[in-house]
Amino acid sequence: MERIENNEIMDIQDIILKVDNVSKSFKLIGNEELKVIDGLNLSIPKGKLIIIKGRSGSGKTTLLNILGALDAATSGEVTFMDRQYSLLSEEEKEYIRRYDMGFVFQSIALIPIMNAYENIDFVLRNAGFRDDRDGRIREVLSLVGLSDRITHYPAQLSGGEQQRTAIARAIAHRPKVVFADEPTGALDTSTGIVVVKLFKELIKREGITVIMTTHDEGLMDMADIVIRLGEN
Repeated sequence: MERIENNEIMDIQDIILKVDNVSKSFKLIGNEELKVIDGLNLSIPKGKLIIIKGRSGSGKTTLLNILGALDAATSGEVTFMDRQYSLLSEEEKEYIRRYDMGFVFQSIALIPIMNAYENIDFVLRNAGFRDDRDGRIREVLSLVGLSDRITHYPAQLSGGEQQRTAIARAIAHRPKVVFADEPTGALDTSTGIVVVKLFKELIKREGITVIMTTHDEGLMDMADIVIRLGEN
């Protein structure tokens, strides 16, 4: 079961992602199936912080992957900015992920042989960013408070600094939505709160939507909308 808090009635133009009766099952040994998501309906607004909360195995990462077009639902439909995933080719989904979406992972996954500047530049080049790359890199590193860490390599950064670099990398190409899977999971509570506050500030400044997963109950009050999975 899923429970949605603070999900006010929204104008259709304010919705960036719509989930219609989505279910996801995984085949087990034999003919058995494990249903992780069952008939989920959501309307996710633009410019908000959405937190998907749930215990381990509740389906929050699975849902994030479906929303980010990294995995397909077993049934139902996901619509991103009027584009229905079921009607898109893999190439079209890849285009959306590259240009309209950003991703932040718990493992951070910075390229170890590149410094903070180069990690962001790599993503901008891959996204075909045509504006001033140098200016944008310095801008996003300033937004996350790392102007003095531009030439530092991942091994020279703290865990919180690495995660902030990963966030700067995820927003550099000006995506419409950022998906963050347990971005505070490897951080202490105080550093995790700093990361979520940073998301809130970036939503305000950049106009993005942030959808993140967490199991930390202490972060719920910072969300605009909380989606609770696996609760009655």
